[in-house]
Amino acid sequence: MKGRFIHLLRCSLAGLRDLFFERTCTVCGAPLEADERFLCSRCLEDIPLTYFWSYCENAALDLLAGKCHVYNAAALFFYRHESPYCEIVRQFKYGRQESLGLWAARRLGGYLASGGLYGGVQAVVPVPLHWYKRFKRGFNQAELIARGVAEGILGASGGGLGLAEGMPGERCGDTVAGVGPAVPGSAASAVPGS
Repeated sequence: MKGRFIHLLRCSLAGLRDLFFERTCTVCGAPLEADERFLCSRCLEDIPLTYFWSYCENAALDLLAGKCHVYNAAALFFYRHESPYCEIVRQFKYGRQESLGLWAARRLGGYLASGGLYGGVQAVVPVPLHWYKRFKRGFNQAELIARGVAEGILGASGGGLGLAEGMPGERCGDTVAGVGPAVPGSAASAVPGS
């Protein structure tokens, strides 16, 4: 009874919010339905997913070969400048829509968990950001993405994965003991299980 009341209250407040502040799809600009978030159902269905989380050898891994030590690599979707889907990245990075980045990172984490290649991941480590850049941008994008990926993997597996804050991140060219492969598309490093 109490849960149903809270659900009705949330739906009513969301409807009231949409009356004054229309929410639109990040990709196509169409008005969003009450149950949609960031992308309309049509754009969500058509998102150009990479499926790299299911393949050991892929284009993301090839891109990083020789630049840094990487075991696996994945990206949520193909980024092309002419594609309207690049607006997801632009709005997160330049429009400071942190909730959009977190949403996309959680989706990537869910796909990583279901793909089978990232079952041994114990922690997601964000790439360190210089204090001045953090001050200038207002937030660390890699930290937010790492948190979303960790939540996405945790939600799919139910395990004890978490965001490893304060751990040194692996940057291309650096050798950091104990830190595992970078997870491209999430701007984070993942520590594989043994």
